Amino acid sequence: MRALRGWPLAWFLLALAFAIRLLSLGSYPLMDTTEARYGEVARKMAELGDWITPWYDVGVPFWGKPPLAFWLSAGGQLLLG
Repeated sequence: MRALRGWPLAWFLLALAFAIRLLSLGSYPLMDTTEARYGEVARKMAELGDWITPWYDVGVPFWGKPPLAFWLSAGGQLLLG
């Protein structure tokens, strides 16, 4: 019975942290401002079927990041739609 004594406080603190996080979601921008670019590169990779060269736009390759993350994202897009 002694082991259960601190659980209500722990649940309360967890709920409080969750509520604070939920209320503050819109108060700051996304940390990584390049997420849309990475998503577009992965979409192009899946659409064109070119798994070697990551393309950002027509005729504009994107070499700013290793391709493993793009391969995983493009594969997920092909699997899940």
